[in-house]
Amino acid sequence: MSVPESDWKKFKPLRDKALARLCDRILVEVGLTMADDALSSHEQYLKIYSLIRERDKELGQIFDGYSRSRMLS
Repeated sequence: MSVPESDWKKFKPLRDKALARLCDRILVEVGLTMADDALSSHEQYLKIYSLIRERDKELGQIFDGYSRSRMLS
């Protein structure tokens, strides 16, 4: 059974806002890493690469696969 259209219309903007907020937080983490003068450029790159990979997995677990037909009502 899928979620009613009216409920989906309420959920979707909340989902989009939550995704944007999480992305903003990730970008702050990247910025802090870039500003860390204790790390070499290569160390910064490796740390950012690792961070993006980890956060991408988290984003996928949280936000991927949501569709109206797959949600429980």
